[in-house]
Amino acid sequence: MLNLVEIVQTVVADIALLAIAAGYQISFQSDVERLERPGNAPALARAVINLIRNAIDHCGGKGEIAVSLSADGAIAVADEGPGITAEH
Repeated sequence: MLNLVEIVQTVVADIALLAIAAGYQISFQSDVERLERPGNAPALARAVINLIRNAIDHCGGKGEIAVSLSADGAIAVADEGPGITAEH
């Protein structure tokens, strides 16, 4: 069983310097202290890293990137970027 809180928190801590160097503030919020689920830790970490790197690469070099984990296991990465246009 994986502790999702620990994995996501570690990813955020590991990528924080990259985000800060690129001009962002980065934060992590979890609704729970521990959340165990079956899964593949390296694959989950890669997926979260990819979401955060996407925010870093496409948000204009300023603002906040907020990573959150809900009690039901949903992981969200929110940023202040323009988003994806309707035609895409």
